[in-house]
Amino acid sequence: MIYVVSAADKTLTTQDVALLTHLGPQVSVAVENARLHMEQEQRLRVMSSLHENTLDLLAELDLSDLMRTLVERAVRLTGASTAVIYRHRMDGGTLDIGATYNLPGHLLAQEQPGSEGLALQVARTGRSLVIDNYGEWPGHSPAFAEAGFESCAAVPMHSRGQVIGVIVVAHLHSLARFAPDAMQLLELFANQAAAAITNAELYMAEQQRRRTSEALRE
Repeated sequence: MIYVVSAADKTLTTQDVALLTHLGPQVSVAVENARLHMEQEQRLRVMSSLHENTLDLLAELDLSDLMRTLVERAVRLTGASTAVIYRHRMDGGTLDIGATYNLPGHLLAQEQPGSEGLALQVARTGRSLVIDNYGEWPGHSPAFAEAGFESCAAVPMHSRGQVIGVIVVAHLHSLARFAPDAMQLLELFANQAAAAITNAELYMAEQQRRRTSEALRE
C-alpha cells in the first residue's frame, strides 16, 4: 500500500489517483523482488560460509579440538546461548558428552538427564527436534529449566547411515526461538560435523595402527 500526503494548497486530481493506482502494483513487485534478492544473497553468503567451514573442519584432525570448534560454531551459526555435542555409542545406545560451550558449570557436573533425554530422542529417531518452551516439555530436567533454558533444538549427525552424535543448542533467559531457516543451517552444519568427526577418527585409527605396527617391528 502506498500512502501519499499532498501539500496543503494542492489537491490530488483524478489523474494523480489513476497514476498512483497504476504504480502501486509495480512498486509492490519491485519491493518483493528486492526482498527476494536480499534473501538470495544471504543464502549465498551462508552457503559460502558453510563451504569454508567444511574445508576448515576437515583439516582439524585432533578430535578434542574439533569438538570444541564444533560447539563454538554451532552457537555462532544459530545465535544460541549454549551448545552441547554428544557422541552416540552404537553398542549401548547411550550418549557421551564430546564438548560444551557456555554450559553452566553446575549442569556440566551432573548427569544432565533433561538434555540427554532430548538428545537421546533425536539419536534414536534420527530426526531433528525443536522445543520452544523447554520448561513445559514433558521430558525436561528441572535443573536445566531453573538454569534458564528456554528454547532448545537438537539435530542428529549422520555418517554411513547411522547417527553418530547429536548437536544440541539452546537459548538461556531469552524468548528467542529457533526459526526454520536457522534449523536448516544447523542441519547442514551437522552433516559437515559428522564428516569432520569421521575424518578425524579415521586419521586417529590410522595413526594408532602405524604406532602398533612400528612397536611390533622393534
